[in-house]
Amino acid sequence: LAGLAVTGALPLSSCSTDTAIPTITGEAVTSAAVAASGEGADAELSYTDLGIDEADLLVDPTDAVELVLADGASAGGRGVSVDGDVVTITAAGTYHVSGSLSTGSLLVDAPDGAVTLVLDGVDITAGSVAAIDVVDAERVVLWLADGSENVLADDSGAQVDESGQDPTNATLFSTSDLWIAGEGALSVTAHAADAITSKDSLVIAGGEITVEAADDGVRGKDHLVITGGAITADVAGVALRSDNDAQTHAAGEPVGVVPIDGGTLDLTAASAAVDAARQVTVLSGELTIAATDDGLHSDNVLRIDGGTIDITESYEGIEGAHLY
Repeated sequence: LAGLAVTGALPLSSCSTDTAIPTITGEAVTSAAVAASGEGADAELSYTDLGIDEADLLVDPTDAVELVLADGASAGGRGVSVDGDVVTITAAGTYHVSGSLSTGSLLVDAPDGAVTLVLDGVDITAGSVAAIDVVDAERVVLWLADGSENVLADDSGAQVDESGQDPTNATLFSTSDLWIAGEGALSVTAHAADAITSKDSLVIAGGEITVEAADDGVRGKDHLVITGGAITADVAGVALRSDNDAQTHAAGEPVGVVPIDGGTLDLTAASAAVDAARQVTVLSGELTIAATDDGLHSDNVLRIDGGTIDITESYEGIEGAHLY
């Protein structure tokens, strides 16, 4: 800024027409871009680089297995097992889920299977941390039924058990790829830690989602992709986050990336609002941000190429090692 002030004053302090005013040339801009457009950890990424399997979001609930939740009396068909107030889905398929549990949980443990949960008026308060816990699956789609109100919460005194290698630390928790779509509403409250977490990729393609959390709001460890829907977050940690800093997944795909290409986001965070270990990209959407720390933050590349971003409060509004 000091340099700009000095050069800007030169024409006023001299009558000479020979004074040259320094300018930033196209070559200078290009040389800065090269650092983040080549190979390696600094390379800028597109969505196709992430290797995310496209989920089938055309859900036909008429073929779904009916699962009705009720304290001490949950009932389901094939692929469903009930143990008290712990209900487990053990087979691939589509399940239409309704009803409530006051101190229970819905588990998905279907190794190598794709599971779709059509949530249609679900209200689960967990006995501990996770109200819905994806233990194992190829991928899981949470489809919010049109017009439905769905509520997930952990126990008010819940605490995360950090003794294991992969602790369950969210009210909606998944170890597998997780997709959230549909035209219904989902409210998630987390007293222990995160509201929604996938240890793999998390894609939000629709729905009206509201989260309150003692830590992070919505976290996809490998990737957090937002293509639609509405997200309202009021959290004590980071509102939207992808924090895998390993640079690449075991299969070679890059990780730690948050692409936003649609949706309406209203984010209030006591830390950063959007944070990624490798890249944040905003292509479209409407973002309103109030953050105690950064509004948009990436440890590496941050690109804004569309959308509307209104940062009403922050420490640093937009920060990245390579900023476009």
